[in-house]
Amino acid sequence: MDYNILVDAELDRVEWVAVQQASGSAETVPRSFKELLAASNEDEVKRAYWKLENHVVVQGRLYEAAIHLVPAICAALVDPGRTRLTRTWLMELLFQICNGYHVPSSNSTVNPPDIAKRCKDAARNALWILYGDMVRQEIKIVENLIALLELDPLRLSLIRKRIPNYKAPDWSTNQSR
Repeated sequence: MDYNILVDAELDRVEWVAVQQASGSAETVPRSFKELLAASNEDEVKRAYWKLENHVVVQGRLYEAAIHLVPAICAALVDPGRTRLTRTWLMELLFQICNGYHVPSSNSTVNPPDIAKRCKDAARNALWILYGDMVRQEIKIVENLIALLELDPLRLSLIRKRIPNYKAPDWSTNQSR
């Protein structure tokens, strides 16, 4: 099955040319995101990642494009065939967005006051996908991401206790596959 149809549906719901990112229109965001998903090695992944990081989120400051990118990231994480390298960078981007904050602006569409909450709420739609990655114990940042999003800390604690020999590997974006 081609899970990219889910990503395409999320990206197509947005009129990106009218959405704002750090340097203006977010019209290049869908192309950059698809480049990240299509990347086959670490250099390609990093190049694509940095076309998103420092555009939708800059040093923790969120821009309108982040709100619309979160559902596409969640849709991309549904694909069990995504490489660990790509999943790691997707989770890193999601973490950066969900750990971001609102920066007041004279233009409330560029940085809506509830932007951080809206990003986290959208990311919570992927919580069980993230828990699945936590059970596989391949990507360390997933636990940090879950802790950031989880509204019920007891659930995280109970799941952590139920994973046999739980010890997630040290997180690194240098991991492949």
